[in-house]
Amino acid sequence: MGKNNIPIIIFLIILLGLGVGIYFWYSNVEKPKHSWYETYKNDKKEPYDTYVIAEMLEKYFPAKKFNVIRRPLHESLPRNTGNNYIFIGSGMFLDSLSELKLLDYVDRGNNVFLSIPSIPYIIEDTLNLSICEYYYLTNNYSDSLAHLNFYQPDFKSNPSYEFAYRNLNDTLEYSWSYIMDTCINPEAQPVFYAYMNDTLTNYMRISFGKGYFYIHTTPLAFTNFQLMNKRSLEYAEKVFSYLPEGDIYWDEFSKIPIEYKSEDTNQGGELKWEKSPLYFILSQPALKTAWYLILALVLLFILFRAKRRQRAIPVLIPNTNTSLEFAETIGRIYYLQNDHKKLASQKMKLFLEGIRNRYNIATNTIDDAFILKLAQKSQVPHKELERLFENYKEIENQKSINEESLIIFNQSIDNFYSKAK
Repeated sequence: MGKNNIPIIIFLIILLGLGVGIYFWYSNVEKPKHSWYETYKNDKKEPYDTYVIAEMLEKYFPAKKFNVIRRPLHESLPRNTGNNYIFIGSGMFLDSLSELKLLDYVDRGNNVFLSIPSIPYIIEDTLNLSICEYYYLTNNYSDSLAHLNFYQPDFKSNPSYEFAYRNLNDTLEYSWSYIMDTCINPEAQPVFYAYMNDTLTNYMRISFGKGYFYIHTTPLAFTNFQLMNKRSLEYAEKVFSYLPEGDIYWDEFSKIPIEYKSEDTNQGGELKWEKSPLYFILSQPALKTAWYLILALVLLFILFRAKRRQRAIPVLIPNTNTSLEFAETIGRIYYLQNDHKKLASQKMKLFLEGIRNRYNIATNTIDDAFILKLAQKSQVPHKELERLFENYKEIENQKSINEESLIIFNQSIDNFYSKAK
């Protein structure tokens, strides 16, 4: 190593020492007393866990049992009927056996209460809930407050029940989920119980076999922080009053993604890394400091070695999705499914979801106002957008389409992305 590198080394050592000093200073600064992550755990007392509502439900039916599930549903749900299964969380993660078990559980005469921002696909598909071909059954809007209430006159409150999303001392914008009731299949015979902001349904009941699904899209309303307010507690009591009396099975296991679940039967529903060697190292202040020092020194070593040995990295031209490649893909899918119309429908769903995420435009209604707004935001010519949606409308009105029509439709979407700002 040449003499010219000595000042750089000294500078990096000083920088590393400064970083270690800042770390020790930060370690001694008082940390927030609570975690504000939405974990919805029934045995935790953090703001967005569910200790309070679980305690309330444990005493809700005094003559009945309250059971906490910490194993897969196909091993945990009972075989008898007249029970209530409850899941409250930001996401539901089931393997295929547990999905079938949950459907059979309801079909035999039990009840399932789900408070979750989006309806699981297996339920929406099996019950044939949606009549909107390229819309999801739930949608959301962003605001810091939500006003919840009930359709039933005896339960309706004036003023409505107000819920706010808080983090530390700040009230922040939150994505509130609701049910697109206009997209629900009338044959499912939905019963709407509650709504938010006067018009958006967020609680309903759907029958399946001899039992019912109770679907609520605002799990934040049942967290510890919210239930510190008596009005919020009153709202929760009214929500659960729709459930018939029976044993309660509270699901903790399905809140954790399948790939992260512990293999230890005594730790069902816990993350694997919580018991790993790294978890122990990071839980001890001295070991944690040593670990980060080692990582910093390794990084310095890699930087100097890379400077002396690394060769120029050639520029690679990114792959492009050409019409020929798309046609070949369509050919393979055609061989397996032979359903071009369904592929076009899925393509439109993804296209509309991209519009919602990129331009923050609601896609509930595809009309002239929507197309004009999209043209203004994307800077794609209005006539081209009209042709794109008219093309899809023609596809939707046909029983089936050929491969050529599907390719033309895909090209029109690709053309939009190539011109969109």
